[in-house]
Amino acid sequence: MPDTFAFDINEPWEENLQRLKNHLEEQDSECAEILFQSLETLTSDGTNSRRDFNQLILTALDALAEAEIQGSET
Repeated sequence: MPDTFAFDINEPWEENLQRLKNHLEEQDSECAEILFQSLETLTSDGTNSRRDFNQLILTALDALAEAEIQGSET
């Protein structure tokens, strides 16, 4: 069973977020990087924040998948 993560309600948000980042980096560093590079977009006040966040994630995952495909062809 993979390691699990739980937020601690007794810790500040920033500490929980850092612990989550550390945990995810141990699981999949590339996906953790994509998430945390895009997180600011999700937490912005813009009307389309969620849509923009989703698009950033999709674009980054597509690029990652394409790089893996290209790497396996060489």
